Amino acid sequence: NRSVSDNLARLLMQRVESAVSQAGLADKTLVIAVSGGPDSIALLHLLVKVRTTLNLRLHVAYLDHGLRAESKQESAFVAEESNALNIPFTIGHSDTRHHQSVYHLSLEAAARELRYSFLEEVANNIGANTITTGHTLDDQAETILFHLIRGAGLYGLTGMMPLSQYQSSNRSGLFIFRPLLSITHAETQAYCTYLGISPCLDESNLLVDISRNFLRIEVLPQLATLNPKVKEALIRLSHSANMNLSYIEEQAQKVWEEVISSVPNGILFDKQLLIKQSPAIQSHILRKAYISLSGSPQDLEHFHLNKISEFSRGRAGRELSLPNGINVTIEREHVKLARKTELNLRPEKLSGIHALIIPGTSKIPLANSPLDNQVGIWSILAELMAPPLSA
Repeated sequence: NRSVSDNLARLLMQRVESAVSQAGLADKTLVIAVSGGPDSIALLHLLVKVRTTLNLRLHVAYLDHGLRAESKQESAFVAEESNALNIPFTIGHSDTRHHQSVYHLSLEAAARELRYSFLEEVANNIGANTITTGHTLDDQAETILFHLIRGAGLYGLTGMMPLSQYQSSNRSGLFIFRPLLSITHAETQAYCTYLGISPCLDESNLLVDISRNFLRIEVLPQLATLNPKVKEALIRLSHSANMNLSYIEEQAQKVWEEVISSVPNGILFDKQLLIKQSPAIQSHILRKAYISLSGSPQDLEHFHLNKISEFSRGRAGRELSLPNGINVTIEREHVKLARKTELNLRPEKLSGIHALIIPGTSKIPLANSPLDNQVGIWSILAELMAPPLSA
């Protein structure tokens, strides 16, 4: 009934207002990623409701990925909603299939890369530091489950943060804000109904050959037969992981200065002090060192950290290549993490079909130099030999 809808509208507005305040984003400019779906449309209208109280400056951004004929109608819908709310907007266009082909990505990954690159560009153009997305509690549960299935550590189980720094090679100080993480998809749909709005429906969200869709459509309903509140259970797991991770970070910080020293292009660990630390502390400070050198935890996985720990207990002279151009060298008294600035360690594409001789040695032209080939082959072997565990 109407009173229930009014109460829901007030509750959602309070949650969004609280999320903005807790993130320290009052008086800021927010780029809002709007797809035209119920989550992003609800996000847009809720931010409009609180913008005067919180002195927010809003800018809508929509990217047409060039994948569906319906995207033209969706972009027009987003433009109409923005105009009706007197919100400036930017409509962008991309060739997702071309990007997928060039960089050998899944279609989902290619679309995501282009979407965030576009949002970053919009933020740069208007002088904003925050990109706001419509990720809901349901998205959070799916993310945690996805990481759990992949065998993620504590970092993966924490899920998405309400406010997190966006890792960009182009600029620093850019953040992703997710004010709907305490709000369900059903609530955003109900809010759109309350507003009398019919949001766009992306039929690609029904394709179960996309991993996230499969989790949402097939896996979570099956898990709900065992526990009807499985999403809430996953959120509790996330909170527990966050609590434990906070303690580990606090303890790791106490020993950080004792075990490391800086060297040109790298970080040096006192090997004996490193070995004495608990596995949890070792993993944390090694991960922290990797991030400080590479700028991001991207591509770093548990087996990398475990291998460094294993090598640290062995003979000097052993080396290990990590993703993103980071090399580990085991010395007599130290463990050294350093950047390999002289190499192009991430060739953009692998051309043609190449047979692997097993057992044996296969030469694959991953880049222009023999050293690049060695690095590329190591990366392939690492993926073949190790499970995809998120650090």
